[in-house]
Amino acid sequence: MNVYEHILQQIYGKPQLLIDEKRLFLNAIYERVVIAITTEQLNSGKIYKAVLEEMEKDNDLRLWINGSKPYNQYAFYVKTAIKLGVPFTVVHSKRASPFGLVLATVSVPSNVNNPFIEDHHFHFDAEDVLEAS
Repeated sequence: MNVYEHILQQIYGKPQLLIDEKRLFLNAIYERVVIAITTEQLNSGKIYKAVLEEMEKDNDLRLWINGSKPYNQYAFYVKTAIKLGVPFTVVHSKRASPFGLVLATVSVPSNVNNPFIEDHHFHFDAEDVLEAS
């Protein structure tokens, strides 16, 4: 790193990778997402067993929660994460995310082809999200 790059890094901070992807997935990157449920799914009040099962079987996970939602909509997942020792972060962002909850691996790619639970509450249109960004 030359002096100019060092000065820029001191002024602007360390360069970020995949910024839009992290905003979309509540600070996780897609290749690490194990399960993602939309805000509509979180609003439904349904408890998604797949999220709980993943938290029980893997200890290299972090739970990312959309902080724009009321606590009572995600309280069960927080309590379960605490009980199972899964770290979690409530993300408060100026940009809206279509996801209410994202469970992602911390250090390695998840190898999950489709991390979405596609039920009748599921709605995700990538084009809508990209246009809103």
